[in-house]
Amino acid sequence: MSLLSVSEVAEELAVSPRRVRQMLADGLLRGEQVGRAWIVERGSVREAQRRQQDVGRPWSSRSAWALLALANDDEPEVSAVELLRARRRLEEGLESVVAKLRARGDERRFYAHPSVLDRLAGLPGFVRSGASAVDEHRADLIPGDVVEGYLAASEVDGVVRRLALESDPDQPNVYIRVVDDAVWPFDPNQKVAPLPVVAIDLLDSSDKRSRRAGRALLERLEAR
Repeated sequence: MSLLSVSEVAEELAVSPRRVRQMLADGLLRGEQVGRAWIVERGSVREAQRRQQDVGRPWSSRSAWALLALANDDEPEVSAVELLRARRRLEEGLESVVAKLRARGDERRFYAHPSVLDRLAGLPGFVRSGASAVDEHRADLIPGDVVEGYLAASEVDGVVRRLALESDPDQPNVYIRVVDDAVWPFDPNQKVAPLPVVAIDLLDSSDKRSRRAGRALLERLEAR
């Protein structure tokens, strides 16, 4: 029987070692504890990889937001079948489906003159998230001079024109995730995304410190 360490399993599944230990505790992986360490059966890792592929087919934006709503203890407005699917996916943990949750919005990158960043962050309809929401959610991260958040698709072109945002620059300082109006998940006056959304946005970053902060937020969410 081929056995793997927790760190080797984490690398194969592209999750954190903490997530691997949680999967062992939940019975999603088969393993044995030797002293303080775990060893995991390779066959069980392959099964977990197949489950990740349910995750198989591309997700819709509606599916992604249904899962994030459940993670925030909200009830998404979806069919009974979609709700059951979302509940099953949530049992796997948000960290295991970060890539699939990219369906939540189409990320667009811009450069804005520093003088308009605060104006963008305060615009009606703009919902701050990721690095722009770390203060509200007490994440261990210094955000820097960037603005990150969500806009409904119908609002984007007008905002780009009004603030003279430069599309796809070499050094972006604005990250907007564009969400179709039909699945827009936020309340009319909402200014900051809920904790699960902020955590996923941070985990989806290329910056190691942001990913670390996102993982810590997920740990706080799981401890609720």
